[in-house]
Formats: sequence, C-alpha cells, structure tokens
Amino acid sequence: MYFYQILSDIMEQRNLKIADVARMCNIADSTVRSIMSRKQKTVALDVAFKLSDGLNVPLEVLNGSAPITEGKSEITIDSKEERLITAYRQHPNMQPAIDKMLDIEITANGNIPEDFKNEVSDDLKKLAQVKARTSSK
Repeated sequence: MYFYQILSDIMEQRNLKIADVARMCNIADSTVRSIMSRKQKTVALDVAFKLSDGLNVPLEVLNGSAPITEGKSEITIDSKEERLITAYRQHPNMQPAIDKMLDIEITANGNIPEDFKNEVSDDLKKLAQVKARTSSK
C-alpha cells in the first residue's frame, strides 16, 4: 500500500481532515494536501517522523510493514484529545504547570494511589509555605 493510502486510512478511521493532521503533526497544511492530491507513494523521512509523532502511529505502520491496527490500545482518543496531546508536546515549558494542575485535580477526586497523593500533598504544602512567605512581605 502506498503512503497516501495509509495516511488516508488513518484519517478515515479517526475522522480527521487534512487541516487536523497538519495541526497535530506540526507540518504545513499544503504538505498533507500534496501527499493526498499527488497520491504520493513515499514521503521524506522528516515528514514521516512528524506524521508518526503527531498521529501517534509507528513508522512501520506508515511505511506499510505493519497493519494500522497494530499496537491499538483499548483506549480510544478522539480528535479533541489528540489536539490537546499535540499542544502539550509542542509546549514543553508549560508541561510542569499542566502536570501539577492534573495532579491537583486527580488528588481532589481521589482517583490516585495513596503514595502519589502524599507526593502531591507535600508539593502543595511547600507551595502554600512559599505563598505564605511571599504574601506576608
């Protein structure tokens, strides 16, 4: 199977448009459009890597040596979740803040192991101490 066919199948399975793929993979819309309209049999390695990363698909799937369903987990990710994951990956400077917010939310809902709650709790105590010191000045 040619590259454009594999990409088309992935897009169809995930209900993605060309613009969605371009945004998720951090490549130009015209690059994805060109792959599809020119019915490209192959693509440059850097484009394949970006598509693999952004779509969370092994390179083996994109080059046709493994089925698209290979490695599929029981967890399904919709296009909104894929956009969030892509944004998270594209902004490493914001990842610690996002991680902390998730930790706080998970802790508040009691959906995490006790040892992890303690770790987050210690971090929150430190944060409260710093806040108390800075607000008293």
